[in-house]
Amino acid sequence: YMQKARRGQGQFRMLLLDAYGATCPVFGIKTADLLIASHIKPWNVCTNQERLDPTNGILLSVLIDRLFDRGLITFSDCGTIVPSPCLSSNAREKCHLAQAARLELSPESSRYMGYHRTCVCKSNEASIN
Repeated sequence: YMQKARRGQGQFRMLLLDAYGATCPVFGIKTADLLIASHIKPWNVCTNQERLDPTNGILLSVLIDRLFDRGLITFSDCGTIVPSPCLSSNAREKCHLAQAARLELSPESSRYMGYHRTCVCKSNEASIN
């Protein structure tokens, strides 16, 4: 089947694969098919420049990308995972979030992450198991 790609997304992915050594910095996964070039500040609220800015990206494994994209986790300025209060302790345990490595965030990435913590991460919804 044909997958519709956003303009510039292939270049963005290649930049992140290079920047992260083709490895998820959270769990060390190196299988390219399991790695997603994730935008920190979501694509739909970015300027064209922000959409292709590699400091607005993290190379994440599929599970971590899904949690991050849905606002069920975010990262602190020091790079540790911050689970949303909506994510139950059972789900946190099953996702092995306590074993996650700390991200190294550049000052530019930290600015985008601040947006993610404030505008994307869920804080007041019912618990998700």
